[in-house]
Amino acid sequence: MSDLGFERLVIQMIGPKTAGRRQVAEFGGSDGHEAEQTGGDGIPLLMNEDESARQTEQPEAEATELPGPDNDAADEPDLLPQSLVMSSDEVKFMCTLGPLVRSPRATKRFVNSYQLLRVSVDDVAGFLTNREYLALMLLLAMATGSLELSSDMVSELYGSPTDDLAAFMTDADERWMPLRAAMAGLPAEVVSRATIRRWLPAVARFTFHGHADIFPRSSASPTF
Repeated sequence: MSDLGFERLVIQMIGPKTAGRRQVAEFGGSDGHEAEQTGGDGIPLLMNEDESARQTEQPEAEATELPGPDNDAADEPDLLPQSLVMSSDEVKFMCTLGPLVRSPRATKRFVNSYQLLRVSVDDVAGFLTNREYLALMLLLAMATGSLELSSDMVSELYGSPTDDLAAFMTDADERWMPLRAAMAGLPAEVVSRATIRRWLPAVARFTFHGHADIFPRSSASPTF
């Protein structure tokens, strides 16, 4: 699968669970093309400028006075809580990870795993401000992508004394060469030893590859 195909599938899967969906058009394809307007299931993803202008020109509907406190809508649950809404920065970075995730199946596994972990984050604002999603996405792409990690490799990475993932990859043996080549140009230095210790047990638990038994039960459930 090409990088453009990866980007389009990511955007299609995320669908409405994206903050500022229109900004996705800025990175709709590596060759400058906009991403597709709808997903495979018909979910609208983007709106081009012409469509936006046409909608703007439509006459506004007459304002309707909302009912008072007895309005049933006030009791409706929030079907799109903040923990499910990905920021445009998250989506942009996710779309750069195609070299690690080379098939549609791996892409679906990667996006679904990230969304599962994302909803477990209590302090969403801090998670975004500290850009912790960078390290989490990189580790998930490594663990769920087309170049899967063995349990021995996961254990080695978790126990490494190196300062960050970039330093670890520099000294890694031949088993890591395909991953090191795929990560060329990606910011591996953002994955510090601390973030590896914090996130890798959770990544192992959510990737369904049998890596969770490497870690104690308590370390597989980090506090966010």
